[in-house]
Amino acid sequence: MNIKDLAVFRGYWDGVSYLGSTVSIAYSSDGNIIAASSNDGTIRLWEVSTAKELMILRCQHDFINSVTFSSNNRILVSGSSGRMGGYTGTINFWDVETGQELYSHTHQGIQISQVAFSPIRNVVAYVCNDLSIKLWDADNSRDLGLFSDYSEEIVRICFSPDGSILAGGGEKSIILWDLASGQKLMKLHSPSQITGFVSFSPDGKIVASGNDDGTIRFWDLSDQKEIKSLIVGEHFSGFAAFSSDWKLLTSSGTDKVIRFWNVENCQSLNTTIEDSITEDGYKRPAIALAFSPDNQKFAAGITKDSIRLWQVEK
Repeated sequence: MNIKDLAVFRGYWDGVSYLGSTVSIAYSSDGNIIAASSNDGTIRLWEVSTAKELMILRCQHDFINSVTFSSNNRILVSGSSGRMGGYTGTINFWDVETGQELYSHTHQGIQISQVAFSPIRNVVAYVCNDLSIKLWDADNSRDLGLFSDYSEEIVRICFSPDGSILAGGGEKSIILWDLASGQKLMKLHSPSQITGFVSFSPDGKIVASGNDDGTIRFWDLSDQKEIKSLIVGEHFSGFAAFSSDWKLLTSSGTDKVIRFWNVENCQSLNTTIEDSITEDGYKRPAIALAFSPDNQKFAAGITKDSIRLWQVEK
């Protein structure tokens, strides 16, 4: 497998210092647009084919933790946290074509760390630091309630491919809920803390998590057992991304190296990206990773920099 440099999407360097830093990135489902959230209160959208910055969306909070597109790419949702008389968490809904804010919903005293859009229905789930996952109807702008285990804080979420199940990664477990009934389906116990992500396989039969012991763990949902683990190693930062076909996994390291892995056999592909020198002359780690929907491109958000794009040649 070969990786070839394609483009750099810049937005935070003013020639002297950084105005912000990338926090999360998301591809539109057609692969034409990349959105990046920042700790400077902005969301930037770029056209992938030209590396042209399309627009800047400005939020009322400094730290925008997460962004995600609706399945039809018409709406972008962001989840942010800030201080406005105490911690305040807000989800914002944006029109992707015009850049206009459609509406927002604010929670006083709560921080929002991740947002996820159902692949089927216009339902948004978002992670809060009050031990809950809250649900929102994007079509009718109304609260749909919440999921919570009340025993541990959820740190990462993911919808199943058919949108019927929501998985939440807690401190040492993965909890699955049925979206329609709200019933908890199962709780998978992990021997180490889940910090990086949770993800469903394309057929929805396996769920994976990124753990703080340097592993990616895989569970078969039919018998609720761990079936294998991929050992990334002590440099694993918790940031990783699967290709949409689940053949490839990429991970970011605290040693400022991006690595690629074969998911089937859990072996290294011996392909790495040494994180590039940023505008101020330093090497910095990647803290956001994403494959394009067709798996032919790979993007990384670099700390204190913008987005870097590579071509994936198998």
